[in-house]
Amino acid sequence: MGAAQDYTEKQLDGQTAEEEDVTTVTTAVTLICNNDPDRVGLVIINTGTVDAVVLWNAGVTTTRGILLSASGGNVSMDIVHDFTLPSRSWFAVVAAGSTTISCIRLRRPVKSQ
Repeated sequence: MGAAQDYTEKQLDGQTAEEEDVTTVTTAVTLICNNDPDRVGLVIINTGTVDAVVLWNAGVTTTRGILLSASGGNVSMDIVHDFTLPSRSWFAVVAAGSTTISCIRLRRPVKSQ
C-alpha cells in the first residue's frame, strides 16, 4: 500500500478502493457518475477541449452548475469537507460539440454481513 492510500484509509478508518472512468459529454444532459452511498471522495476533470458544466442533479444547464474549463477544469470533494455531496449522481452538459469528463471515485467497499 502506498503512502497516499495508507493516509486515506487512516483518515477514513477503513479500507478504500479507487475507480476511474471517462464519459463523452454532449449537448444532451449526460450522467457522468451514478449515485453511490459508499463513495467517500470524487474528482471530476474535464479532459476534453470544450468547456462543460456539471451538477449533482439532471437540472444542469450550460448556465446552471459548476463550470469546468476545457483541458483540465476540475472539481473535487470528499465526505470530510462536503458531507454527502460526493455520493450523489453527477451530470454534465456542453453548449456545443462534445468533451470528455474523467471521474476518479474513492469508495468504501461494501462490508459483508
